[in-house]
Amino acid sequence: LNLQTKADKSTIQEQFNAFNSDLETKVDLETAQLEFNKIKLVENEVATVKSNLEIKADKNTLENHVWSSDSHVSYLTRRDASNLDSKNIYDWQRTLGILDSTEPRRNYKMYRALLHVDEKSYEPQFIVLENTIGDIFWRREETGFYTGSLEKAFPEGKVWINSKINIPFKRSFPIDCMSIRLDDNVIGLNIFTLKDETIPIDMVGNFGNIEIYVYDLEK
Repeated sequence: LNLQTKADKSTIQEQFNAFNSDLETKVDLETAQLEFNKIKLVENEVATVKSNLEIKADKNTLENHVWSSDSHVSYLTRRDASNLDSKNIYDWQRTLGILDSTEPRRNYKMYRALLHVDEKSYEPQFIVLENTIGDIFWRREETGFYTGSLEKAFPEGKVWINSKINIPFKRSFPIDCMSIRLDDNVIGLNIFTLKDETIPIDMVGNFGNIEIYVYDLEK
């Protein structure tokens, strides 16, 4: 009986020790998980702070840069500005609040091109020299009349257009052109003679130029 009682007590003690060990292991795991969560939270906060500091540093670097007409594009391109081009450089400057310190600040977008028409199709193939407005689509509508289209690019009261013919002509057969804003989306170009009356004509090759300015009057 005594041996049996001793064996039972020993078994109970072993079971108790095993239970206690399992309990301690569980507590240790929960404690470790809590500590891990705390460490993870701190790591995330550090990463956020680091990211914010880098963004602030990048912006400060750009704002403190001395802008010039021949350096600002290449400088921003080196800062991984993969989408930077001549069309959106001014949007970048406006977004970052950067003022050009070396030249007067432009309050307009500009399109400048040489007038060129294909000799076979008579379709316009204007040679763009400078463009911050966007890709204007030109086409021939009828004899001597061309249109340039770009959605919402030509708001009323903010567009100035200049076009002219730049080829020699006989005094008895003068040639001229006129350009005008038709609506917010379209501008027109007319080419004509001024002999006895205004007569539309087609011209081919290089024969003139056109400039379009779209002003931002709020600047």
